[in-house]
Amino acid sequence: MVKDILKNLKIPNEPEPIFNHITPNKWYLDFASEHDDIKIRTHDFYNPDYIFQDGTWLEITLSENTAYKKLFRYGHQTPAVKVIWIDEDTGFYKKVCESIEFSNAKVINIQKYFTKLEKLPGAMI
Repeated sequence: MVKDILKNLKIPNEPEPIFNHITPNKWYLDFASEHDDIKIRTHDFYNPDYIFQDGTWLEITLSENTAYKKLFRYGHQTPAVKVIWIDEDTGFYKKVCESIEFSNAKVINIQKYFTKLEKLPGAMI
């Protein structure tokens, strides 16, 4: 579905790029240290769902709570990340993070893109 949305909105992207680990963004480390239950996920490499031409990483997830959790898997490794969620829910990460302004990250409901698709000529949504 997201692949088709990106194609129909003519958003150039590269699917599933691989990036080597870099030193995590300090903001994320500081935030995680203030919240005992938040863990920064560090790996030898990272494989986001998509990357845009401007370098923004795009991750897709079913749950809104998991979208916030993914900020701590990917956000500390990239200058910019967007996480798109499909189903609204609640949970620890959403409660802790939804009121925080992340300098390099946005958590977005997929519905935002449907409204853009509806405006395309010949849209059948």
